[in-house]
This record gives sequence, C-alpha cells and structure tokens, in this order.
Amino acid sequence: MVTILIVIFLVVVLVNSIQPARSTMSWYELERRIDSGDKAAKKVLEREQLLPGIMLIRHFLMLVLALVLVGVASKLYGLAMALFLAGLVAICLGPISKVKTLTRLVGKLYQKLEPPLLKFVAKFAPVFNFFQDLSDEAIKKTSSKEELQHQIELVGEDVVGPDEKTIILSALKFSDKQVCNIMVPVERVEFVESDEILGPLVLDRLHQTTFSLFPVTKKDQNHVVGILSVKELLTTDIKSSLTAERAMVAKIHYIRDDHSLEYALSAFARTGQSLFVVINKDRETMGVLTLRDLMESLLGKPLKDDFDADHDKKAVAARPNNRPRGGVDV
Repeated sequence: MVTILIVIFLVVVLVNSIQPARSTMSWYELERRIDSGDKAAKKVLEREQLLPGIMLIRHFLMLVLALVLVGVASKLYGLAMALFLAGLVAICLGPISKVKTLTRLVGKLYQKLEPPLLKFVAKFAPVFNFFQDLSDEAIKKTSSKEELQHQIELVGEDVVGPDEKTIILSALKFSDKQVCNIMVPVERVEFVESDEILGPLVLDRLHQTTFSLFPVTKKDQNHVVGILSVKELLTTDIKSSLTAERAMVAKIHYIRDDHSLEYALSAFARTGQSLFVVINKDRETMGVLTLRDLMESLLGKPLKDDFDADHDKKAVAARPNNRPRGGVDV
C-alpha cells in the first residue's frame, strides 16, 4: 500500500507538471494571419481552441488522483493523517512541479500525448464546451486606456519600433490634453509692436528666438492686431521705413486655452493657419499655439528641420529616403 501511495504521489506530480506551451500571438493576430492565407496560423488557432479542453482533463485527473491518494492514505494511517498528508502534498506540489529536469521530462512525454489528446477533445468538443467556455481564456478585452498603454509598452521592438511606439502612446494621450498644456505661454512669446521699424536690430532679435511667426500688438499683448512672418520678410525688399504694421498679415485666428487638442487640430485644418493666438474666457492673451507644437504633441517627438527646399521640385525628387523606420521629418 505504501508503494501504491508513492506511485500515486509521483503521478500527481507528473500530471501537475503538464503545462502546454501557448502561442505568443493573440487570437486576433492569428485570425488576421488566417485571413491573409497563413495555413500555419490556422493550425495554431485550432490548437489554441482545444488546449483549454486538455487543461480540463488535467484538472479532472488531479481531482481523481487526490481522492485516491486520500483514500489509500486513510486506510494506512487513518482519515486525520490522510488529510494532513493531502495538505502537505498540496503545499509541496508547486515547487516540486517546477523542477527544470522534471518539467523537461514531462514536456517530452506530453508532446507525444498531445496529438491524440487534441483529437479526443475535438471529438467531444460539445461536452468540454459544456464544462468550460473556450472563449473565456482566449478573448481578453482591454478595460481601460491605461491598460492599453501598458500593453503597448510591453510590445517587443521586433513588432513596433521605438519611434512608432512613441507615436502610438502620444496619440493615445492626445485627446486628454488641452491647448494650455502645449501652447507657448505669453511669458515666452516675442511680441512686436505695430509701429516698430523692421531694421537690422529688430530682425536680428526676432531671428534669435528661433520662431518664424510673431504676434503684432498695439498698446499691450491683449491687443493683437496681426501676425508677422520673418520668412516672408526674407523674400521682401525691406525698406528702412518698413514697420511691423505694414509687413504683417492683419487676419488673426484665436483659440481658447481650455479647448482640446482635437478641436485645435480641426481648427488648423479648417483655417489653413499655422498660428493661433490663445486667449481665455476673459479675452486675455495667454500665449500662442503653432501647428508645429500640435504635431510634436501628437507624434511625441520634435520635428526635424534638415530639409528646406520643399519648393524645389528637383531637390525633392533627388532627396534620399534612408531615414530609420518611424522617423518623421518636416
């Protein structure tokens, strides 16, 4: 009887060590590959659908073996000692089943047994479906945006590169941001007075800011009367008496600081502008928002300025396209 007890214990350990290898691909990815004609993916998906049935057989065997173990032990040592031994086995079972030598041995044995087991589960699929919904283990719904972001962060670089991952994560956060989160605040904005003469000193001051568009004001920053483009001034024959008011574009577009970035993107697309003056509900100037600021927030990375000949058809056609995958140049 003691020998039988030891044999039952060893069988329990072997059965508990059975852990079928699962596909690293989700059901969605497998189905996507099947739709594209991947026959190997079809076999993998069929196996994945049947594996929960094999695990059900494993659980059933464990239950039967546990009952037999308690029954044999109770005949040898009494019910109280049998229950104590069963508890001890349950505690030790996990660590013992994870021994690498044992898992390798069980893995080889299971590989030989898996094909007939899969056929058995497939033959009696309605019975297994009655006890266990096969879809529960396979379909895992994402419950929150935070969970989705976490899943994307865990994706390997062989699937999604670092730049692509940055863009995806930034796009997910895009709708949560407001204009005030990415605008250039009023303290950092370089305003130009309408009566300022655009001489060398003024132009040099504007060039040093690295911006190309500047709000033109009258009296104070809450009275913006136009937008001055330094790039357009470079192609203009500047006279010594040219003032900002004469060189500016008088048409101004405004956006509120609490508007969403989605609204801002629509506003840029609708108006075709490159800069909005940001105001609050009291019509006070809070800063400026540029299309570049918006695109950098959407992409999660600075835009590159390594090409300045977009107007030159020959230069654009001859430009090499050897930047890393996911890179963005503007």
